[in-house]
Amino acid sequence: MDTKFVTTLPNVVGYEIVESKGFIFGEAIFNGVKGAIKELKKEAEKQGCNAVVNVRIAGEAATYAAAYGDGVVVRPVPVELPEVPDFTTPDNL
Repeated sequence: MDTKFVTTLPNVVGYEIVESKGFIFGEAIFNGVKGAIKELKKEAEKQGCNAVVNVRIAGEAATYAAAYGDGVVVRPVPVELPEVPDFTTPDNL
C-alpha cells in the first residue's frame, strides 16, 4: 500500500481513519530529517498503512534523525452535496 500522507496532525483532513496499525519508526544516519521520513514511509508501507499521523522528529541534526508516529489506514470521507434548485423554469422563480 502506498503511504500518501505523513502529518503531525492527529488525522488527515478530508479522510477518516478506518484502521490503526500501531507505532511506526524510521531513522536515518547521514541523511537527516528527509532520510528519516523516507524510512518512516517505507516502514509504514510494510505494515499496510497509507498514512502516518501524529508524526514527531527527534535528533534534528544533519547526520542523524528519527521520525515516528501512528500508522493508520485512511479513506476519503464521502461528501454529500446539497440539492441545487432548478432555476430554469418559471415555477422556481
